[in-house]
Amino acid sequence: VHSETTDLINDGVILVTSAGNGREFYAEPGDPDYDNKLSFYYLSTWDYYYCRGKDEAYANTGGIAVGNIHTHSYIIRNTSSARGQGIHVHAPGTAIASAVHAIGDNGTSSKESDSRNSAYKLDSKSGTSMAGPQVAGVLACIAEEDWDLDQDKAKEWLQKNTKKNELMEYNNTADFSDIYWLGN
Repeated sequence: VHSETTDLINDGVILVTSAGNGREFYAEPGDPDYDNKLSFYYLSTWDYYYCRGKDEAYANTGGIAVGNIHTHSYIIRNTSSARGQGIHVHAPGTAIASAVHAIGDNGTSSKESDSRNSAYKLDSKSGTSMAGPQVAGVLACIAEEDWDLDQDKAKEWLQKNTKKNELMEYNNTADFSDIYWLGN
């Protein structure tokens, strides 16, 4: 997977990834915590690096890793969102209206008919999978004006145009290990 994502980025694709909802901690390569690991021994040795997040979402892909803030107005990271310096930006991703499959829940969810077409359903979803597309959408708008926008310039634009050092935890303490969030 890593070589394929690297090829995409080298070909000019801006890769935005949803960082994950398991409270993973993402350390950047070179960070003292990056090589923290647990080693398991049973028939063979297996190392688990617990500060690198999920491989499929980030781990050295060069993608822009997106975390989830609870709401736009409170600037509080959702308790399930990945965290750490390896998260490049946070965006609203809680209670987002989303299209969902019309069947399969035995009537136990809060699905509502879409007023535009009752054959489709809408529901409220939360997670980094709801936050990532918001960042991708903003970068798509920037790319309309800057045709030379690439991965590095996109990260630079996010760092320059997002708020810094304002993200809070649910217990109202500052957590400046996650320093950027998409807001105004």
